[in-house]
Amino acid sequence: MAITAFPVLCRILTELKLLQDRVGVVVLSAGVGNDVIGWILLALCVALVNAGSGISALYVLLTCVAYVLFLVYAIRPLFLWTLRKTGSIQNGPSQSMVGLTMLMILASAFFTGIIGVHPIFGAFLIGLICPHDGGFAIKLTEKIEDLVTVFFLPLYFALSGLSTNIGLLDSGITWAYVIGVIAVAFVGKFVGGTIAARLCKMVWRESFTVGVMMSCKGLVELIVL
Repeated sequence: MAITAFPVLCRILTELKLLQDRVGVVVLSAGVGNDVIGWILLALCVALVNAGSGISALYVLLTCVAYVLFLVYAIRPLFLWTLRKTGSIQNGPSQSMVGLTMLMILASAFFTGIIGVHPIFGAFLIGLICPHDGGFAIKLTEKIEDLVTVFFLPLYFALSGLSTNIGLLDSGITWAYVIGVIAVAFVGKFVGGTIAARLCKMVWRESFTVGVMMSCKGLVELIVL
C-alpha cells in the first residue's frame, strides 16, 4: 500500500497543468523513486516467497541483479544505437522499432518469470532502459496505448475479477481490517509526504498537495496482488 500509482499521478498532474510547477516536479521525481524502490522490493519478496530455501533465494536475487546489469550495460547501448541508426529518436519510433520494443518486453517478462521473479518486473526494466531523448518514450506510449487500453486492460480486469471473491468480506471484523488498512495507508503517505515537503521549506499548501498526490492509488496495487 506504500506504492504510489505513477500513471495515475501523471494523469492528475497533466489535468491540473502542474507538470512544470515545482510541486509537480517534486511529486513526479518522488513517484519515480518510490516506484523503482517498490518494484525492487517486490521482486525481492517474490523471490524469497517462491524460493524453497535460502540458497535458492540468494540465487534468484543474484541472477536478477546480473540481469539488470546486463540490460543496462549491454542491451541498452545496443538498443540506443539501433534507434539512432533508424532515426527513431529524432522522427519517432517506426513500426519495426515498436515491434522490437514489444518483443524485448515479452522476452524480458518471460525471463524474469523463469528465474522466479514476477514477469511484470521484467517488462518494467525494459521500460526503464527506453530513452526519453526526442520524446521517444512518449511517442512509443502513444502508439501502444490504444492497444493496451482497448485489449489488454479489459482482459486484466476480467482476470482480476475472476480471482477476487468479495464474499469473503462477510464479517464486521473483516470490514474493520479493510477500513483500517485503507486509513493507515492514506494517513501514512499523506503525513509522510507533507512533513517531508514542509522540512524542505515548502509552504503548507504545497506540502499538503505533495502529501495528497503521493497517496495516489491505482492499478499498481492490483498488479502487486
